[in-house]
Amino acid sequence: MENFRIHAAIGIARVGNSNEHVIAPESMTGAPLSGASDVTGGLPIRAGTESEPVRSSDLRDIHGALKRHAARFRIFAYPDLAEKRWPRGGGQEIVIGSTVGDNTVIDIVWTVHVAKKKTTTFILPEAGRQRIASYSDGHLPPIRNPSIDKPHAPLTTDRDLSDDYATAVQARFSEYLINRNHFDDLERRWPDSAFWARRQARLDLAGVA
Repeated sequence: MENFRIHAAIGIARVGNSNEHVIAPESMTGAPLSGASDVTGGLPIRAGTESEPVRSSDLRDIHGALKRHAARFRIFAYPDLAEKRWPRGGGQEIVIGSTVGDNTVIDIVWTVHVAKKKTTTFILPEAGRQRIASYSDGHLPPIRNPSIDKPHAPLTTDRDLSDDYATAVQARFSEYLINRNHFDDLERRWPDSAFWARRQARLDLAGVA
């Protein structure tokens, strides 16, 4: 019997402030890459290529904004194994036209839902029960951010999370603006000072190594 899995199974990606992107890493960190003797795995991939690792100049756009990570999700089929091992290996990527047993894949439909998990999930304890043992005998690891109300309240719709997130971000941004304006006003008491002149000057990084 075939087991189907989605890769990338764990989505850890950089959120950038640029509209451009690079592709999140798809190789194992530190593992050698075929055909690239001086490069190991774990690097993001240049947009528009299949597997070419990014260069330092690919991480920001022409305005200096940080490019976000994009993920290429794929489906793989694995036969049952009598002995489990990692890395699993031996998977067959499933695309339209792939044959699995006596069946042929004629269509693939993806659905996406936002889930709030990181801020209200379990943490990895540094002492006491470690790894899988922290879940054994009816125990659970400590909850991250225990002061949050109803940490396990179900998320009914994606809109619920979007609204909560927007409200939280707006509150933090308003707080930032208040503090920024306060400290800027303090600096304006000495508008002729050399520090203030440098603060107002446009930073030119052209030619800086």
